[in-house]
Amino acid sequence: MAKVIIVPVQIKPGFKDRFVEAIIGHAGRTLRNEAGCLRFEIIQDGNDPNRIWLYEVYRDEEALETHVSSST
Repeated sequence: MAKVIIVPVQIKPGFKDRFVEAIIGHAGRTLRNEAGCLRFEIIQDGNDPNRIWLYEVYRDEEALETHVSSST
């Protein structure tokens, strides 16, 4: 069964651009290098410009654990 995680990230004012650039790179590496990662979305909160939501879908619990323990 697929595993979904939704991660809210509150970014300190003045650091959003740097964070978004870094997380886009992380998401791309995760999708390329981790076969168990089915989806990795970066979503801007509609009400708070400094809140980002990460929506990640993994094939199963093992794939999620692989991601959590990786340095991707």
